[in-house]
Amino acid sequence: NDIQTNNDRIRLQRFNMDGSGSGVSIALQGVASQNERSIELNFGSSGLGSSPSTTAGNGYYRLSVDNDGDGQMDQTFHFYRLLGDTNSDRIVNTLDVRDIATAISRKVYDPNFDVNGDGVVDLRDRNLAVSQQNSSISATLPLDD
Repeated sequence: NDIQTNNDRIRLQRFNMDGSGSGVSIALQGVASQNERSIELNFGSSGLGSSPSTTAGNGYYRLSVDNDGDGQMDQTFHFYRLLGDTNSDRIVNTLDVRDIATAISRKVYDPNFDVNGDGVVDLRDRNLAVSQQNSSISATLPLDD
């Protein structure tokens, strides 16, 4: 079921990689759906930021939910997007590049190494990770699984 995303009961905001900024609101119309007691966000093949092979979606995100409709956000969740960070250690480095190269050589698809989200792990993914080396998100920011 699509949930109403225009009534302020669910809100997604993007902040800078260090958590700073006032928070840019991300439109959730047609992206958010509810299944029993969970909410799913599906940004489709274009991904978060609408350009999966660029840093357009990079950021620190806060998802807020008003469970009971009283106008107060009851739950808040935090996550990040960092192009090329395949192992979720908050930095793009040689470990990410190595893991992508290993996946390429083994010819086994693993979505964790599909940096551009095109359904194939190949040199384009490796090159994106190489181009993003030393990009990072602050290690002190709280994250939710």
